[in-house]
Amino acid sequence: MRWMTRQMLVVVGSGMLLLGGLGCASWSLVASPKLYAPVQASGAEAEAAQPFAQSPSGPRRAAVESPLPRTAGELPEMTLETLIQIALEHQPSIRSSEATRAVASARLGTARAGYFPNIGSTLSYNRATSNIAGGVSSTTGNVLQRRVSDQMFNNQNLIATFNQNLFDSFRREWRVQAAGEDFTASNLDLSTTRQNVILNVQQAYYNQLLALRLVQVNQQAVARNIQNLERAKGFFEVGTRPKIDVTRAQVDLANAELALVQARNQVVITLAALNNAIGVPDFPPYRLKEELEIPPPSGSLEESIRTALGTRTEIRSLQARIRSAEASLTLAKRNFLPTLTADANWSYRGQEFPLAPNWLAGVTLTVPLLVPPLFSQREEAAANLAAAQASEDITRQNILLEVQQSYADLVGARESIEASEVLLRSGRENLELAQGRYEVGVGPLIDVTDAQLVLTQAESQNNQALVNFKVAEARLRKAMGFLQ
Repeated sequence: MRWMTRQMLVVVGSGMLLLGGLGCASWSLVASPKLYAPVQASGAEAEAAQPFAQSPSGPRRAAVESPLPRTAGELPEMTLETLIQIALEHQPSIRSSEATRAVASARLGTARAGYFPNIGSTLSYNRATSNIAGGVSSTTGNVLQRRVSDQMFNNQNLIATFNQNLFDSFRREWRVQAAGEDFTASNLDLSTTRQNVILNVQQAYYNQLLALRLVQVNQQAVARNIQNLERAKGFFEVGTRPKIDVTRAQVDLANAELALVQARNQVVITLAALNNAIGVPDFPPYRLKEELEIPPPSGSLEESIRTALGTRTEIRSLQARIRSAEASLTLAKRNFLPTLTADANWSYRGQEFPLAPNWLAGVTLTVPLLVPPLFSQREEAAANLAAAQASEDITRQNILLEVQQSYADLVGARESIEASEVLLRSGRENLELAQGRYEVGVGPLIDVTDAQLVLTQAESQNNQALVNFKVAEARLRKAMGFLQ
């Protein structure tokens, strides 16, 4: 009777430890490089990044019993949409694309300036001597005598100039066309950059959620192994189980704690990646709101491909660059044609005031007869056009591949979720059976530890499948051009 009483106490105590370990599931996820907050919310474990604290019972028990910080509950909750908005405001890659667009806009303005005249003015003053060294005059042919004196003279000049391109064989129009298409491409490139930033934030967000969930899974595994160790010690003390059960339980607990340490380290790594994705590496601590809804299937692969080819900004940008290259090639060909410009000049000059007015007006016709660089410029423009056309073909093929891969990943992830849920239910049932057999003395401890390992793997696979689905969904939306 005394032996049965001690055995019942061991079983009751082990059950209380298990319930205490599983009760942590009511704490919420916190995205902080140090600790996780004790805030009542849906879903997750709060002790994800707690360090092992020493206690009289040893570090293993402290792995699940360490106290949570009181201040963590005050951390702000961040949704995926909020993180995306922060990234769109702070990501340096977006600022770089905006600067590139500004450069293209300035070049367009430079090209349009060809429609307007160039007007300038010059005001100069100088004082100089007029000494002659002697020789022959270049204008009259007379012999000049050497003349040196200390006399100095003033020279004042006020000149206003006017220059207008009248006709340059439409080079001005094609120059504007090429610059305009480059500006359009820069706008589309900025949209592409924004979509890439959104995708990077989504992937980093889901990876962080996965890391937090895996911490929860490994914490529960540690709690179950602590229960096994206490149960094995109790059975060993009453003489119903051998010492090897205690040793095996200690080894399994050490392995579970090692996996928990690795999971917590992954939380820190994924958090750093998430902060880098939003463009604020030193972002203050916050907690994540979990968003892992699985929508029903919609759309076929053919529809996805058709949508992607019609909406992807990369293709539209390259098409604009092809049009720009075509305009540049036309411009290079028209450089062989003549140009006609109008010039005017008004000036006031003299050594003493009042100055004497003068003016000049006329037109200039320029006909290139033999300008070797023009031939190379034409070949360069033709090569740039061929390269732009090839880039469009390459990008189109890459988009097709991206859509196909993302769609296949999405379908596979959905099937993996269903399969992992089956494994999860089976793992839980198998663990309950193994624990029941072990408690009544008809099953070995190794059956319990094997069942626990299978359950832990099933939980990890289920969480991995959920995150894989959300990442594949985000990639497919990016492949179809829907991330704006």
